[in-house]
Amino acid sequence: MKGRVAILLLITLLFFYLDFTNQRKILVYTQAIDQIEKSINATKNINTELMVEYDDLCSPDNISNLVSVELQHSEQNRGRVVYVQEPDEKTETSSYCIVDLISTKAEASEIQIIPD
Repeated sequence: MKGRVAILLLITLLFFYLDFTNQRKILVYTQAIDQIEKSINATKNINTELMVEYDDLCSPDNISNLVSVELQHSEQNRGRVVYVQEPDEKTETSSYCIVDLISTKAEASEIQIIPD
């Protein structure tokens, strides 16, 4: 009889120990998942802010404002402004300009700068 009670007590203690260990692992893994989710959300927010900033920098309004500010600040540099024109279809297309990446149809030879 004492042997059965000892075995029953041992099995009960083993059950509670394993149950406690399992709950502890679940808690630790849940906390790790929460930390990873916070990190992912922070990264997404930073990415969104950077995309908005990139769009603002690449906007035609921003570029025209920068050009108008540069033209107003120095009279000597007015002749140094390079006007971009659409290339002829017969010309070589292997070379490109950085403006070609921003605007595919640039008609800067007839530009009119309207200050705000």
